Amino acid sequence: MSIKANVYDFFAYTIPGGFILLTTLYALTIFGVLQIDFFSLAPSTAQIIIIIGLSYILGLLFEPIARLWYRLFKPKGYAELALLEFKKSHPLIHVNFEASDWNILFAYLKRQNLDIASDIERVNASSVMLRNISFGFMVLAVAELVNFYMLFLPLHLFFSIVLLAFSIIAGKESDKFAQWFFLAIFENIASQALQISDLVKCAQEA
Repeated sequence: MSIKANVYDFFAYTIPGGFILLTTLYALTIFGVLQIDFFSLAPSTAQIIIIIGLSYILGLLFEPIARLWYRLFKPKGYAELALLEFKKSHPLIHVNFEASDWNILFAYLKRQNLDIASDIERVNASSVMLRNISFGFMVLAVAELVNFYMLFLPLHLFFSIVLLAFSIIAGKESDKFAQWFFLAIFENIASQALQISDLVKCAQEA
C-alpha cells in the first residue's frame, strides 16, 4: 500500500509541480529575469532528484491555489452529486448514509480491503493531478498572453488561447474523476451488504 501511495503522490503532486516549475522558469525567461536554453538542458542524476523533490514540494504548495482556481468554474458538492447519481442508477438499493459520511465510509473500505481502497484512491489522485495541471495551463496561458503584448506576435496569442482551452479541458476531466471517486466509495459500500440472493431470484417449481 505504501508503494502505491507513493505512486499516487507522484501523479497527483510531482507531475503538476514539475509542470508549474517549468512554467515559472519559462515565464521568468520571457520577462528577462533568467536566461535559460531549454533545448540544451542536460541535468545530472543528482539534479534530476533535486528537481523531482522541488516538483513534489511545489505540487503540495500550489494545491490550495489550484483548488481556488478550480472552484471559479466548477460546481461544489461532488459527494452530493455522486450520491444522487448512485440513488438514481440503483433505485432498489436503500442506504442509511449521507454524502458527508464519505470519509468514514472510505476508512471502512480501507479496513476491509486495501486493494479496493487503493483502486479508489487512484481515481482521486487522477482528479488532483488534472486539477493542478489545469492551474499550470492557466499560468502558462497568462505568460503567453503577456508575451503577446510584449512582442505583438499573433503566434503567442494563439498559444495562449490553446493553453486556456487545455486548462478548461483538464478541469472538466478533474471534475469527472472527482465524482467517480465518491461514486466508487458509495458503490463499494453498498456492495458489502449484497447477497447473491439479492441479485438473482430463481423461480420456484410449482
